[in-house]
Amino acid sequence: MPVDKDKLARRLLATFLTELQEHSGNLERGLLELEACDYERRRHVLEGLFRTAHSLKGAARSVNAELIEHCCHWLEEVFGAERRGSIHIDQSKLEICLRAADAIRDARYRLERELPLSSGPLAALLPQLAEIVSTAPAASQRPALAQQDDIAKETIAADVAVRLASSQLDALIQKSVNLVMVGRRPLAQLERLTSLIDRIRQRRLDFGRRGDRPASVLENAAAVKGAVSSGTIQLRRGLADLEKDLQAIVKGLTEDLHDLGLAISELDSDVQSIRMSPFSEICERLPRVLRDIAAETGKKVELVVRGGDVRVDRTILQRLGNPLLHMVRNAVSHGIEMPETRLAAGKAATGRITVSASLRGSTVEVVVSDDGAGLDFSRIREHARAQAIFEDADESRLAETIFLAGFSTAPAVSQISGRGVGLDVVKSEIEAMRGVVAVETETGRGTRFILSLPLTLSTVRGLLIRAGNTDFAVDSLLVDKILRLPATDVLSAQGRSVVQLDGRIIPVASLAELLGLPRQEINRTGKLTIIVLASAQGNAAIVVDELNAERELVVQALDPRLQRSSAISAAAVLPDGSIALLLNAAELIAAARAPSVGRTITADQEASGETARRILVVDDSLTTRTLEQNILEAAGYEVILASDGLDAWHLLQEEAVDLIVSDIEMPRMDGFALTEAVRSSPRLAGIPIVLVTALASEDHRLRGMQAGADAYLVKSAFDQATLLDAIRQVL
Repeated sequence: MPVDKDKLARRLLATFLTELQEHSGNLERGLLELEACDYERRRHVLEGLFRTAHSLKGAARSVNAELIEHCCHWLEEVFGAERRGSIHIDQSKLEICLRAADAIRDARYRLERELPLSSGPLAALLPQLAEIVSTAPAASQRPALAQQDDIAKETIAADVAVRLASSQLDALIQKSVNLVMVGRRPLAQLERLTSLIDRIRQRRLDFGRRGDRPASVLENAAAVKGAVSSGTIQLRRGLADLEKDLQAIVKGLTEDLHDLGLAISELDSDVQSIRMSPFSEICERLPRVLRDIAAETGKKVELVVRGGDVRVDRTILQRLGNPLLHMVRNAVSHGIEMPETRLAAGKAATGRITVSASLRGSTVEVVVSDDGAGLDFSRIREHARAQAIFEDADESRLAETIFLAGFSTAPAVSQISGRGVGLDVVKSEIEAMRGVVAVETETGRGTRFILSLPLTLSTVRGLLIRAGNTDFAVDSLLVDKILRLPATDVLSAQGRSVVQLDGRIIPVASLAELLGLPRQEINRTGKLTIIVLASAQGNAAIVVDELNAERELVVQALDPRLQRSSAISAAAVLPDGSIALLLNAAELIAAARAPSVGRTITADQEASGETARRILVVDDSLTTRTLEQNILEAAGYEVILASDGLDAWHLLQEEAVDLIVSDIEMPRMDGFALTEAVRSSPRLAGIPIVLVTALASEDHRLRGMQAGADAYLVKSAFDQATLLDAIRQVL
């Protein structure tokens, strides 16, 4: 089969671009180390630089990137000349080498976009590099051949890494995500099959009871009586056999799905680990940036990076790069003082900027801090007044003003501060990744920017909600509270709806209204179901029609043609394969806080003479208790709460309830023990019990029913409709 030369060339170029990114970073780091290292280490650093230039030269030759090849040749000459003692790479020569590293990075950008290298800065630097070498005594145009061969051998021996084009990695990750989605779907079918078995069992028992009644009525028709009894027995036996066969199928399917789930989970974990990259990767350019800014401003600054080995989704790292650079520039420009000012304040002349990363559960916290002067609140207030921005007396809230679009206290736009871009762009980029940004400051001691980001963008722990007739999801990390409030608690202030929570006035808006969906009807209890969303720009209370469940969701990007609203950020794939639109919490908050949202939310005041049924919710998870409480109260039930089985048992001694909804795995007394205790009590035995648990095996289900539960719901398939339907059946 003939070789497709064009296809081969594209593959070689993709591999080369990966090498180019790695080697250009190594080149820049080596040059910065050369600038700062002592004499003893200098030769070792030069050897590394020579090896990098040599490797990149060979790679460039393989794809006919002649300008890069020539640049690397002259860099080899420069590093080799100092190793031979012919020249010394002083500050002026080092600056030329650093510009060459920048030009190589620019060349990568141009190759990716099929732009000509000749129009970039690379060609102009070649004569300057050649001039450095020409000043050396007995300069040669190439290192000694033997030395070149030795270095080539070293490079080949060291290059044992397997290179994978980013497009290939993205395709592999997407296939893994698709496999996870497909692997979850049979779980919903298993739940339906298990539910079918329960219905067959119930019908068999019901038919048995109904089958006895005709026989007692027809006492004088012995033949008919015998026929009916015989038919009843056969039908009951047939149903029992069918139930037994289905249970065997369920057992085998459960075991197969368990094994499949483990295999998929292990594969997904391995693929996700490939997707993750160390935080240190996006910090590689910071020393160079900091060095250049310090030189331009006359300030002295050192950089400290902590948590470089923390691994984060590489997509997040790529998108975090520019915001991080902006915050470092901002810290130098607005935070770090001039050396003489620092000395007068009793500080070291050299300022310190610290960039750190640490894990916080399912999020990574990135902090950019400086030991400078802190935020200048007098200038912030001055500029807020000049730009007609609301001026908050509270300094912690006033500090959030710096994130507003177009806000800047820089006296003039420069390459360092201002640049026509403010911290609003940083905030927007962070929130687009479902993250949150906040600022803390102390006058005279410094400022900290705290970024909280998900570890990965491929999955999200989301709260499922409903507005109009559409399912939505919102990142649970951005949900501050879940509330059921009387509509009478909603007030009107300056033409819009607000509510007072924790001593603060928070705007209220209907999710359906914000998204242009049919306006929801307030239920007959006159209460609103509200989720309070939180971001750096503040909080907002969002009224929803329903709360369903909290789930681990697979996130899929939306086709741009379908993304009609900035409030929708992606699609969340549910375990049964259906889709819920993932909401952009920051956009919802901004929309709710906008002055144009001036409609007042009111409730239907029609009274109902019915007495609400009372339900005891038992769960050791505060989130689950709150979610179930809101679902039940929205449906018109009265709810009391218990944190575990023992707490529930004590409550039942004093409180009358119509039904119990309980988790199983709880401290002190679990759900099985609580169910058995209730059924053993003559006074409480008649209370219906619904178990809601993560324990999905048939053995656990059977144990729950044997203990006396009236219904058994698995959390993986749990939603609002399932819970309410089960309650209606047993009440």
